[in-house]
Amino acid sequence: MPLCSDDNARPRTYLDAMKSIVFGPLVHITAITVLMIHLTALAWFSWNNPIYTWDVVPYVAIALESDFENFQEIHQETYQLLQQSLSNAQYSSLISGEYARTVYEDPQSFSSQLNMYRIKPLYTMLLKGLVSIGLNMLDAILLVSIVPGLFICLLLYTWLRRYSATGISVLVIMLFSIGARLFDLSRIPTPDNLSALLLLIGVWCLAARERYLLAVLFFVLSIWTRTNNILLIVPLLIFVSWNLYNRDDVIARRLLCWNIIGIGLAVTSYVWISYRFDYQWWRLFSHTMIAPIPDLAEFTESFSVTQYANVLESSLMQLISLDPATMMFDTSLLVFILLWMIAWINCWRECLHNLLYPDRPVGVSEISLLCIPVIGVFLSLFPLIPDLDRFLTAYYAILTVFAVKSFCSGKKGSA
Repeated sequence: MPLCSDDNARPRTYLDAMKSIVFGPLVHITAITVLMIHLTALAWFSWNNPIYTWDVVPYVAIALESDFENFQEIHQETYQLLQQSLSNAQYSSLISGEYARTVYEDPQSFSSQLNMYRIKPLYTMLLKGLVSIGLNMLDAILLVSIVPGLFICLLLYTWLRRYSATGISVLVIMLFSIGARLFDLSRIPTPDNLSALLLLIGVWCLAARERYLLAVLFFVLSIWTRTNNILLIVPLLIFVSWNLYNRDDVIARRLLCWNIIGIGLAVTSYVWISYRFDYQWWRLFSHTMIAPIPDLAEFTESFSVTQYANVLESSLMQLISLDPATMMFDTSLLVFILLWMIAWINCWRECLHNLLYPDRPVGVSEISLLCIPVIGVFLSLFPLIPDLDRFLTAYYAILTVFAVKSFCSGKKGSA
């Protein structure tokens, strides 16, 4: 079987034809079996080895809050439920340390933390919905991490099969699952996998299927899951608008209107969610990067260039000083960037031409180029080096698909 699929390839001899007939289906079935084993292992490992970080506390509280009248009752019921559901060691980790202890002892401080988690309304509504139909609270939280992780792999398989043979696609997915830390992201109580999946579906609809309306829908849903997805979505939709405007195509001009509406919906969603849940970037930056703030309602500090520069410098030095032997334990960012750079060498002229003089629909090649500066902007806003990979899963997937497309260019197409 060829490494990369090619619709124009034909067996050159009778022996080649027989090998293709006999071994082709066998290789395909074997690869699919390996993929199913991989997905089963991912689901089993994640389900049986959950990591209950402190994030589980506010998400449980938000899922419960409609059942109680005041934050004191929510606070009490949240910790009571967690104590009953977790082992002593797991529960102790949620209330140990100065910050966690303060929030545990003070319902007012606890209540002030919740808006930082309500700002992912689609995720919290999904949790509430699962609990309302009778699912155990912690099981619901875990499922919303595991199931999107599995679908990320399946979506990648569907996308990669446009360019590569089944075996290579499965191998890439397995390596991606390790590099992008899906085995970790699928067992922590965060919306990271769901956010990545929705963003990826949107990019896939746009680049692989040219379904612009569906792409806009999933882009907006991803903002309702994690608002910082707007960093990629708005520049991407602006570029798509440029592409549609410059193509001499009646259908493209019609799609341009829907694309502009998509930009408006994305920006409106971001602004409304940020206003509704009192989002302040500097407060979140200070809480995450400088020192935890037990009572966020009391935070009144103004933006400090000195503090920001010190954090940025520290994170940059941490990134460039990574030991190659331990790099993957800190972040896989440099690995995926290097992969993208190697792949970019093969097609940079074509991609730059389509960026400046669009003559075909936007594909994953152009989107992967857009990902690079967006990752830079993300790093400047949230320079979380040890925790970085969980925010960049979708970007890593796009870079991976582009690399496979570049290396296996037998199939022609804009995606």
